[in-house]
Amino acid sequence: RDHWPDLVERLHGVVHRVEQRRGRPLSMRVLDFGAPFWGDVGQHEQMFAWLHGLRDPGRTGIVTRALAGLLGEPDERGNWIGDDCHLGAEVHVHDSVLLGVQVQSGTICRSVLLGTTTHTIDAANAFDHSSIAPALTLGNRAGSYRVIAETPVVVPAGERLTTVLLPDGTVDLRVRETTALRDRARCYDVPILGNPVSFRDAHRRAAEVPPTERDERRQSLREKVFSKRDPGAR
Repeated sequence: RDHWPDLVERLHGVVHRVEQRRGRPLSMRVLDFGAPFWGDVGQHEQMFAWLHGLRDPGRTGIVTRALAGLLGEPDERGNWIGDDCHLGAEVHVHDSVLLGVQVQSGTICRSVLLGTTTHTIDAANAFDHSSIAPALTLGNRAGSYRVIAETPVVVPAGERLTTVLLPDGTVDLRVRETTALRDRARCYDVPILGNPVSFRDAHRRAAEVPPTERDERRQSLREKVFSKRDPGAR
């Protein structure tokens, strides 16, 4: 509710519209489990499909966008852009969905960005969720999730990148869309793709950080990166 303070009201609105169409009452229950501390990198395909559901021209997109507060038709370039976005004059966007995005220049096409903060971006058929970096490049079907970086970030096609907070610092973990993380012996229990730790050890050590400390550290890191952005950025 910190990020979407009116989420429940939006859900009620969606339920009401469904009730009107179906002609019968529906029941809704909501549970708030707080902020997640672990991004399940093994669910790349599912996360890509879930986020890109916002671009779906059918019923899935209508409902998903309604939950996000994006009503009506797309603009002339095929975009749904939230009122909370700040885009520079040199940003070119088409066939994308943007919410809470701050970008000064670059190209965004067929992508979904939620809470992205960067000066320059190049995203094509990709997604980002709540990352902050001076520059962000996302290849085809690439994704970044809560990345915090003081240097430009590049995520090649079909890869996913996330920043995990550990007791003694942070680590960036990469995984490919085709990586079989269920093969624990070869992909989960040992470091792969140049990652400094295995996913098993990262999960174990991340759980050792108390939730309040984790939130404070993440916010402090974001403010540090944000302060180094271009002075002309909003």
